[in-house]
Amino acid sequence: MRQQVEDRLQYFITGEREEPNEDIMHEVLEELKQENPEEFKKLEEDTEEPKTEKRPRKGDKVEKPKKRIKVSDDKKKKVKKVKKEKKVKKEKKGKKEKKRRGKK
Repeated sequence: MRQQVEDRLQYFITGEREEPNEDIMHEVLEELKQENPEEFKKLEEDTEEPKTEKRPRKGDKVEKPKKRIKVSDDKKKKVKKVKKEKKVKKEKKGKKEKKRRGKK
């Protein structure tokens, strides 16, 4: 940091440009990596590059993820039972229709 301040003062005096902050930060990171390589390996493993996604524009269709609802086992059984009953009723109705058609 001290060197960075001195470089800025030098710029005001002579007009000579200093190194950009980004370059300085990269140099500091490299020095720290050399001092503690194990810590940086852990950090690199833990951090991932963030995914950059484009924001949707007006008029674009956006698919929202479906929400999963937690349902108890009892409710699941009731739903299956109701579906089965509906299916049986539908089959019976279909059989009745066939008999009516056959009598005519």
